[in-house]
Amino acid sequence: MGTSVVPARVQVALLWNDRPLVVSLVAAFGLLAYGIFTHLPRQVVPGDSGYADYIDLRVSLCVKDRLAASERSNALLRQSVHQTEITCRLAAAEFDKSHPESRPYRY
Repeated sequence: MGTSVVPARVQVALLWNDRPLVVSLVAAFGLLAYGIFTHLPRQVVPGDSGYADYIDLRVSLCVKDRLAASERSNALLRQSVHQTEITCRLAAAEFDKSHPESRPYRY
């Protein structure tokens, strides 16, 4: 009942035989990481058509909410729809400047 001892030459041969496997695994994981992190969706930026759609959506929701609120409160000093739209455009632009992370993603 002796223990089998692997000669030094065989251990070195095993290291050289495993090297292509280790290199291919490292390369595969490297390519996987590259593919994942370079193809992330990006947010729209000012000047894109998606950005204009995003601002228009925020403005339309703001105008709708403000008009509904002024009708509910029967405010005597109601703004015109045009004035409300200008106010909402400024509010949407300020919100976008202070919270750029809320912009939608383009794919």
